[in-house]
Amino acid sequence: MRLHNIPALLAAPLLLAGFASCDTVDENDRIIPVEKIESQRVVLVQEFSGQNCRNCPGGADAIHDILSVYPENVVAVGMHPSGTPNSGPMFGTNTTSEIATEMYDFYGRPAEFPCAIINGTEFSINPSKWFELTLSQMVLAPEITLTVEAAASGQGEEKKIEAKYSVEYNERIFDNLNIVVWLTESNVVAAQNVYGDRVRDYVHNHLLRASFCENVEGVNLGDSFKIGETSEGSLTLTPDKAWNLENCEVIAYVYRTSDHYVPQAAKCHIKIN
Repeated sequence: MRLHNIPALLAAPLLLAGFASCDTVDENDRIIPVEKIESQRVVLVQEFSGQNCRNCPGGADAIHDILSVYPENVVAVGMHPSGTPNSGPMFGTNTTSEIATEMYDFYGRPAEFPCAIINGTEFSINPSKWFELTLSQMVLAPEITLTVEAAASGQGEEKKIEAKYSVEYNERIFDNLNIVVWLTESNVVAAQNVYGDRVRDYVHNHLLRASFCENVEGVNLGDSFKIGETSEGSLTLTPDKAWNLENCEVIAYVYRTSDHYVPQAAKCHIKIN
């Protein structure tokens, strides 16, 4: 049996009953060993955040904790929409993107940040619950298998990123499905309000930069799928010169158009030629 450290709030929530909500608990007292889940499911965790959101670094920390235990089973996306009280710019830096703003509208403009959306349907503004909500999806058998690979080619204005995806259906499915392919960037140094302190050199990770798709809904795959059937395709994106492609990932996810539920996600680094 392999043992890993997972926050005690997830592994044994009753152990925290004796602590008041404002109490500070040492990290070593919050962690107990539990068995790691083995899963083929890859969960999408989207977080609405912003440079002027004083509590959003807590959301980033929660996602970091999840990825530290399940790096291969979680796809994280930090979405910084414009036009909200939480948005930048700050000290001349701006982490918002057009696609993040479109997703803010797509999900009904959540009022409170940080707000995580687990697999497209489970909304939570409490970062202490995100680990548990993610695991509750990870234990489910995947209805589909999704892979994505990406490569960059060309120089300067001619540089392109091509993303290729493949979807295999593990069950008979009668639902209208779309696929979305995005570019995220990590290790982005930009200002951030950190619990009231405006920090100039905060490091942002999994920052949503752009979409490979022509619209926010993505690419339609169809509405009826047989076991073993596959859907394949490729999309291209012209990256901004300011993005460091070595710190970028291409992520993909499939969702049901009826309720936005995400049965599977995937991610990959970019092969730079």
